[in-house]
Amino acid sequence: MIVLSLFLGYFLAFVAAFIFWEWLIGWLQGVTTTTALLWLIATIFAVLIALVLVVDGLGGIMSVVGVILFWSFVILGAQGVTAIVILVLAGALLFAGVAVSITRRRLLPVRAPPPPNSKGAISGSTPRPLIQ
Repeated sequence: MIVLSLFLGYFLAFVAAFIFWEWLIGWLQGVTTTTALLWLIATIFAVLIALVLVVDGLGGIMSVVGVILFWSFVILGAQGVTAIVILVLAGALLFAGVAVSITRRRLLPVRAPPPPNSKGAISGSTPRPLIQ
């Protein structure tokens, strides 16, 4: 049963990747090189932001941004200048999350090394003779 579920999972991932690839080729045929490069850079930054937030346990910020974008574009139908303002605010929220993540990393206290035991060796280690 596990083998079947793995096969189906990989098969569906392959189908999704193929459909996405076909869509991407069709989309790239109608855009300029500059637009494609800007989208590539934006995608790389999005992946880096997602990795930083997930590693530091702040993945909820991505969920909040996703809900804001969904409500703004799908439910409320934001267009034009309003859509650009919403995208800028979503990006600012993601960058604020990365700044919080970096700040938390820098402010973590540095752990002191474990105290030595009575023989002068660090506890848990086996002493080795200096001269053999």
